[in-house]
Amino acid sequence: MVLLRVWQGSIRVRCATEFNGIQQNVPYIGGPEGSCWCGDADGYCLCTPSLSVDVIIESSIPDMIGIVMVNRTKPPYGYSLPGGYVEIGETAEAAAVREVREETGLTIQEGELQQVLLSSDPRRDVRRHGATMLFSAITSTIPDTHGDETSSVRAIPFGEIGTLNFAFGDQKRVIETYLGKVPGNLIVSHHRQAPQRSLEL
Repeated sequence: MVLLRVWQGSIRVRCATEFNGIQQNVPYIGGPEGSCWCGDADGYCLCTPSLSVDVIIESSIPDMIGIVMVNRTKPPYGYSLPGGYVEIGETAEAAAVREVREETGLTIQEGELQQVLLSSDPRRDVRRHGATMLFSAITSTIPDTHGDETSSVRAIPFGEIGTLNFAFGDQKRVIETYLGKVPGNLIVSHHRQAPQRSLEL
């Protein structure tokens, strides 16, 4: 983490591996930057991982049992859980609701979200150092086939998820954790039915 004090009025805000003349502690050479900002009130600048949300949405439709996945149309390419960055002034739950609506057309209420775990692997996103809060929810509605940055939106059967080309390096693991196949900091939500779920690797 980079923390420095600068004189107000001399702050030039930019995100890079070097911020305000201080080298960021990127996870590896050429690795992703974080998010950098400077406070007007105290004159401190800070570089931290960017916060995002991902949502595991289980489809309860009889012919569409599985997890709703999207195929990204912008880098990084590949399959992904619906999700995205938390905006300034927004809660993680509100961001999850917004991203699900934008990418799948599904309407999820904040009260329907179950917090599952936090994934903070610095290598999870090739664009920048980030941490993502994973939520789960259930739907009985068919998602849209396309979203603002997504295509091929559909519920993928549990047994096929392990064969996907994931856009983010940690999503296969967090889905495995959610399904109970990998030990982890797992919160089991009320709608899970273990006998139906199998992620073949």
